Amino acid sequence: PEFAVETLSPDYLITQTLWLNEPRVNRPYHMSFQRVLAFIRSWKPQKETFLVHIGDGDQIPGDPANQMSKKSDPADPMRPPSGRAPYPIPKTHEEWQKTVNQILSDYDLPFKCTVAHDDLRIPV
Repeated sequence: PEFAVETLSPDYLITQTLWLNEPRVNRPYHMSFQRVLAFIRSWKPQKETFLVHIGDGDQIPGDPANQMSKKSDPADPMRPPSGRAPYPIPKTHEEWQKTVNQILSDYDLPFKCTVAHDDLRIPV
């Protein structure tokens, strides 16, 4: 993505991540962590990125809830650079944080990224 130079290298980046994987058909005004990675790479937040509005719209293999309209088929599920199996779909806050940390590590991205949670406070 292209951005105005004034937006680059902010102290903080706060972005929604409704899905882990970019869906085959994206709804307006929603982002996946897969898509957010491009913004993190481009903007290079200096202190931290916060992922908010975490959703449960990713399809989970074998889950009967996949038939619900809010569940989205992934366009191309995220995989480690080694090309192994796709990352597992996180189902809890802790799993989201672990998965995000693993992806950042696997792709050698030196950014701090926190999955927002209740009562999160950031000293500014």
